[in-house]
Formats: sequence, structure tokens, C-alpha cells
Amino acid sequence: MLSIQEEVVVCNKIKVAFLHSNCKDFRFPVFNGLSKNEGVDIDFFLLDEPCSKLDDLTLIDSVRIPLCQDLVIPFNLSKELNKKQYDVIISTDLGYAITYVGFYHSIRNKIRFILWNEQWADVIHPRRFITKPLERYIVKNCYKILSFGNKQKKYLLDNGAELSQLIHAPNVVPLSNIPFHDDLYIKDIAECEYILCFGRLVSFKGQASLIKAFKLISDKYPLKKLLLAGEGPEYKKLHDLVNKLGLSGKVIIPNKKVLTSQKYSLLNKAEMVVLPSIRTRTTEAWGLVVNEAATLGKPIIVSDHTGVADDLIINNESGLVYSQNNEVELYKCIEQYINNPTFSLLMGANAKKKIEDYFNVDVLINKILRSFDE
Repeated sequence: MLSIQEEVVVCNKIKVAFLHSNCKDFRFPVFNGLSKNEGVDIDFFLLDEPCSKLDDLTLIDSVRIPLCQDLVIPFNLSKELNKKQYDVIISTDLGYAITYVGFYHSIRNKIRFILWNEQWADVIHPRRFITKPLERYIVKNCYKILSFGNKQKKYLLDNGAELSQLIHAPNVVPLSNIPFHDDLYIKDIAECEYILCFGRLVSFKGQASLIKAFKLISDKYPLKKLLLAGEGPEYKKLHDLVNKLGLSGKVIIPNKKVLTSQKYSLLNKAEMVVLPSIRTRTTEAWGLVVNEAATLGKPIIVSDHTGVADDLIINNESGLVYSQNNEVELYKCIEQYINNPTFSLLMGANAKKKIEDYFNVDVLINKILRSFDE
């Protein structure tokens, strides 16, 4: 039984309902840090089981509607939110039904609604055209919006947000306890450096553009290798392109998932890391593999169609940025790193410093807590 003093402390805490689709390993330190904060009484509502045990968690019963661009209907969310009088509801991104339900609950009960927004471009899908007016209404009527980047800020302002609503927040991965293991992703490339592209083999990741750029590199630097780490439906197309360009043995596509135990060892042995995402019906909201590479001080190249471009990675300051789907520009970026090791090391060091100074878990937790109080 709580003492009177303990009851007063609990009553004075800000009561927060935190709605999110899931809690993966890179998000867990943020969620766990919030749950341990003495100033908030926070309940988590997730659609999927978290990667690790999370206090005060409710799993929401839901069903995914096929062909509706990540539309997951949360059956019991409204009922669960009604069990407690919250001061704040915070919910993830505009495209999720949990955000629609959470926003409606906040309006009906006259409580503050905070949007966690990583989106910076419209998703080209019929369902999102239908829900676009609702999403614009949510943006205009949020109490605060956590804007995860400069592109996200512009997108929100273009969709009716006021500057006073926005809190610029860093997209982060944990810095401490980076797991290095002997579990190799692919053994026959373990002893040599490679240019690394890390991500699912899907069209918007832009691996085909990178392969074409690498053909120009390979013609001039025949000992270089390119590793496309990940799996996905584009494997056959990419494999056929490699053979067509005569790059068999130089471009390696294992078409298998990278395990958590393999990730950082894979990144650590890379000569440089490339994120070549392109515009399709969807976009690269951020590109957290870039954060992971930056924690190791790796030289990084990204296309301008990534959330991380012009934010964590600023051209010629903390990495190189090129025009999406432009293999000649990408080739020149790769060659610049190859021919100038001092510049390459400087870009990696600058990116790492930005991670240490701003793009980290502590800063993000403080930004979220600030959004509750303002």
C-alpha cells in the first residue's frame, strides 16, 4: 500500500499514453528510459510484442488490412485508453490507425496530443490519398510534433503545422554496448574490405543504381568489391543485373537477413557505407543504418532522397550526398573516398562526433520529455 507521500508523488506525475507499432532493439533504450523517468507515469500501447520486457505495457488486438499500405486496425485501443485519465497521448507517424484513434481520443477528452513524425514525403498509395485530409487535420491540431529531421520539418510546415508546434528531435540508435561478435555474415569476404550497402532488397533502396555506379568503379579499380547485405524480392533482378554487367564475383549478394549478432562486425569491416535510396511510391524515412555506421566512424555516402541527407549527413561535412538514381554522381563520390583516405577518415570522424553530440538516446529522451511539459 502506498504512503500518503508516495500517492502525492504519483498524482503529480504527468500521465502519458505512448502509442507505437512496435519496440525493436534500437528503440528499446528510449522506451525503457522513458518508463524509468520519475517525472512521468507512462503506459505503452503496442501492436506487437517488444524485443525485451517493457513495464506498463498493453498489447493491442489488431488486424492488418491487405493492400492498404500498413493499415492495422486496433480493436481495443479506445477501450484501453478510457481506463485512465491521461494528460498526454503520443503516437507514431501519420499513416497509422493507432494515431487516428489516439488523436480522436485526445480531442474527445480534451487532452494534449503529440505526434511522433518521421515522414517527410507523401506515400503514393490510394489509401493514403483517402486519409490525407485527416492527416493534415491532425498535423494542424496537434499540441506538439516531434519532427525527426529537417525534411520532416518542411513536410509538416507544408501540411499546415505552425513552427511553434515543432520540436526537432534526433533519430537515434544506442551508442553503448555495441555488440561485436565472431558470427560472420559471409565467410568468403571476411578478410577483405568492401563497399557496403546494408538493407532489404526492395526497389526504393536503390541497389540497382549502386550496382551501375560500381560498374564504373570496377572498370577503374578492379580489386574493389561491393557487398549488398540483406534479403528481399528484388534479389533476382539485382543478380541478373550483376551478371549482365560482368560483375560476378565482384558484387556479392548473399540474399540473407543480417542478424543482430552480425551487424556491427559487418559494418566495421566496410571501407565505406552507401545508402542509395530512390523515390518510388514510398521513401526512405531516415536510414538508421547510417547512424550505426557513423557510431563506428565509417565514411558514408547517401542519396538526397533519404531522411538522413542534409541532417546527420551533410555533404562534405559529415559525409557525401548525391542526387538520387544518378550513378555517375555516386561513382564520383565513391572514387573521392578511394582516392582521398584523409578526407574519408575526416568525414567518418565528423559523422561520429554528431552522433556523440546530438544523435543519441539521451538527447531524444530529453526532447520527448520536453514535449510533455511545454
